[in-house]
Amino acid sequence: TAAGEDGVLRLDGPMAVSVADANASLEGAIGLGAGAVGTALSVELTVPDPAPLELPRMLARTVGSLPVTLAGRWRIEAGGHHFDDVVGTVGATRVALQGLVQGAAGSRSLALDLDLAGPRLEEIDGALEVMDLTPGPFELLGRIEIDGAAVQLEALRLLRQGGQATFDARLARPLSERAGRIAVVASGPDLAAFGGRFGAWTPAPAPFEIDLGIEGSGPNWRIDALDLRYADARVFAEGETNVDADAAPELRAEVEIPSLARLGTLDGRRFLDLPAEASGTITSRAGVLNLDALRLRLGDGRAEGH
Repeated sequence: TAAGEDGVLRLDGPMAVSVADANASLEGAIGLGAGAVGTALSVELTVPDPAPLELPRMLARTVGSLPVTLAGRWRIEAGGHHFDDVVGTVGATRVALQGLVQGAAGSRSLALDLDLAGPRLEEIDGALEVMDLTPGPFELLGRIEIDGAAVQLEALRLLRQGGQATFDARLARPLSERAGRIAVVASGPDLAAFGGRFGAWTPAPAPFEIDLGIEGSGPNWRIDALDLRYADARVFAEGETNVDADAAPELRAEVEIPSLARLGTLDGRRFLDLPAEASGTITSRAGVLNLDALRLRLGDGRAEGH
């Protein structure tokens, strides 16, 4: 039963709603005016298998067929849809989040604060295509904002047994524009336990540090920081590339690897036990890239060029 007053429909008790195998229990008030403003509901949601629901692509890749149970509060105000104190599980992963959705279809924006933790990161890693992540426990927390102009990550932290990483980024939409800024700070005692496999490369267990800060678009980027340390190897770069500039922006890079064998394997094959070094400077002027002061070393072999 329900009673209507003050422009809202007040539910006298929980109302059950079912769509396919998804079941929801609603309790509170439903706004009767434009956009259902004034709605304030407590919601409990159970979805044994989300796969048939045709979710957005990234969400579908993450959730797959994992059972979902969520409970929280849903408010509709003039400023948008508010989701407060949402808690529950996706498979074995604990979920806690709150967020705001604004705008109409085609121009929506999302601001989401999240905290996910669980014993099996591999359950929900379908949205990550560049890494074959090491199975095991994890926690992911931070803020994500998406609107028509950009995707923004604010202090998004990934904690794992082998280390931790913090991501801050603003990426222009559509992502095919390849424009924005990215900052990553990460460290830990074991890159293999933290990350897993990166394409064909599987790192050996060894400590790592990452400090990365880049900003730009297309082929024109400024590297404020690129300092990667893994085992006893180091990659360092700073500067900028700008193929459209009349000036000559400069990018300097150095690679020092005391032993390739300590880096792990490539396509299952271990690297040779050889030292490797490389350094050089890339300059650009009027659309032409030049490589200067190039120095290469592999084992006992050396090469230099300009």
